Amino acid sequence: MSKFAEVVKEWGVKPEEIVAASQRIEVRSAEDNLVAIARRNAVKGGKKLVEAGLKKPRLGRGITVKAVEQAIAGAPQSRIVRGKLTRAMKQLAKLKKKKELAVNDLFGEAKRKKGEPPQKAKPGAKA
Repeated sequence: MSKFAEVVKEWGVKPEEIVAASQRIEVRSAEDNLVAIARRNAVKGGKKLVEAGLKKPRLGRGITVKAVEQAIAGAPQSRIVRGKLTRAMKQLAKLKKKKELAVNDLFGEAKRKKGEPPQKAKPGAKA
């Protein structure tokens, strides 16, 4: 049994509750839209995003029931999914008056899902 599954069972949380908490947290706001517009204008103006000091806007997509069930089963999860699950569990911890948990408390040494490595550019190829 994975650490995440142990915490979910201990707290008595249903996967649907985790999905609902994630949907509430990850919803895209008007502020996120303004950040996205500012980032777009900075790129058009030739600035680098690091110089502009702009944060990334939220995508507006919460976690799915399938992803929660896979996490409970102990399947490898990507960094983004683990982050969304952690934020949702922190929200539920506040509601249930439980100790707030970090990513390592929920997933520990679980396998991480890795994407394909970037392909190296061929010599002489244009970027």
